[in-house]
Amino acid sequence: MADLDSLAAIFKAYDVRGVVPDELDAPLAERIGAAFARFVADADGAARVVELGVEPGRLTARVEAESRAVIATSQPSIPGWRLTRNGEAFESLRINGAFLGAAVEPGVSRLEWLYAPRTWRWGWWLLAVGLVAAVGIPLGFRRLQQ
Repeated sequence: MADLDSLAAIFKAYDVRGVVPDELDAPLAERIGAAFARFVADADGAARVVELGVEPGRLTARVEAESRAVIATSQPSIPGWRLTRNGEAFESLRINGAFLGAAVEPGVSRLEWLYAPRTWRWGWWLLAVGLVAAVGIPLGFRRLQQ
């Protein structure tokens, strides 16, 4: 666990920077992101993040809202993130031009962002075609020669 002096060294006026893994490691980054999400959600008192899960390629939150609210995360909003709200596809918001966010309605909302860019699907299809070609073409030439 980081002490206050080391935390003061990595927090800047505009971002968080540190030497990995000496000053900044994955568990600390996860705690910073969770704290930021809770802070932003509680800022106006309209919504509260009561559960937060962070895994590679997956971010989940259970939110309790008194009224319509916007939830912001510290996860960069890069292409490929897909959001579901209460199990249904929903449009993710871009907060401050850079971070993932979501609008929630009064009550309890379950949010889940999954990172699944279309380029990955294309990559898997191209890999499959390449493997079929790598095996199939030599076999086809071999049969032609016989």
